[in-house]
Amino acid sequence: MNAEISNVISIDVENWNCRPIVRKFERQNFHDEHNMEGVVDGVKDVLSLFKKYNRIGTFFVLGTVATLVPESVELIEQGGHEVAIHGFHHRRLEEFDREEFVREIQQSSLIIQKITGNKPQGFRAPNFSMTAGTGWALDVLQRAGFEYDSSIMPSFNVANSNFDLSFATSFRKVYRPSHANPLRQSSDPGDTILEFPTMARRFLGFNVPAGGGFYMRLLGHDFILKAIKNMNKHGAPAMFYLHNWEIRADRTGKLPRGISYIANFGIPATMHFRHILRNVKTATAVDVVARASC
Repeated sequence: MNAEISNVISIDVENWNCRPIVRKFERQNFHDEHNMEGVVDGVKDVLSLFKKYNRIGTFFVLGTVATLVPESVELIEQGGHEVAIHGFHHRRLEEFDREEFVREIQQSSLIIQKITGNKPQGFRAPNFSMTAGTGWALDVLQRAGFEYDSSIMPSFNVANSNFDLSFATSFRKVYRPSHANPLRQSSDPGDTILEFPTMARRFLGFNVPAGGGFYMRLLGHDFILKAIKNMNKHGAPAMFYLHNWEIRADRTGKLPRGISYIANFGIPATMHFRHILRNVKTATAVDVVARASC
């Protein structure tokens, strides 16, 4: 790794059953977004690993989590980490109109600010749903005073069928996105919010997602570390993410066997996560973005 570059390890804090694959296939009444079973324990587990390896991170917290289990946010704040928002409900951007999204952002920001005393500066859309068709959300975020967005995965994304594959051919680091098409650099001086996409790794002629917990579980920690090294070699900080429930193995509910295998593959991913924490210099996303904008 480039010793001069700090990378970002981020955590999407949400309840396990908010995922589309779980909502679609769970046979019991386990699609309730207000079921927070295991969330606080998962956050505690993640925080203990950050503390063990003396690392700092950014936590994108779902508004429903902050409302129903505010102690999870309190623990993150007490650990010295950045608290950003993941929306209030786990809804993709195309499910909103502008007015609904304004309310969603306001609701999430207010609850986080009430708990931490600080206004959140970063946002991540569920399922990385910032696309060429949802760039209007950047206007909302910018008007609300957000410094950065982290809702783009510059490679094929299994959770986002609307991804523009042409974007995957270009190398991306922190950049100023066009609000007309967030997958492109902006030439409009009025577009001031920054985009901090997750990372991809060029492998066998393809841009392979390398920025998330599922890909870490599938491809292993060495694949992720190589991707970070490649980013740093080009002078760019890397953005990696995983979820609090990827470190916990105690979930309830019942999925069909094949779906359960996909949803739970490699969980708990503690061993992989430990290895990444040991080998990656970290900073909060807001600090990395601040340096990039200088």
